[in-house]
Amino acid sequence: MHCPCCDTEANRQNCRVTQSRNDTIESKIRQRKCLSCGHKWWTCEVDLPPGSVRYVQFEDDEDNLYNGPIRLTGFKRVTFS
Repeated sequence: MHCPCCDTEANRQNCRVTQSRNDTIESKIRQRKCLSCGHKWWTCEVDLPPGSVRYVQFEDDEDNLYNGPIRLTGFKRVTFS
């Protein structure tokens, strides 16, 4: 995740959660603040069904090793309007 304003990577050193609450049983809403530029934005975390994510290890186009989670096809992204 990156800050939508300054594109700084939003990790533990660069971003803080300022508010957090349960929206529904399956989702949490969090307000985050970028410590680089001070921008605040909201995120929504949704629980995925079991088996929708798996960990893989492969090399990308630039020969960088990727080791992490991927969302399996057939499990669509959650969108809000």
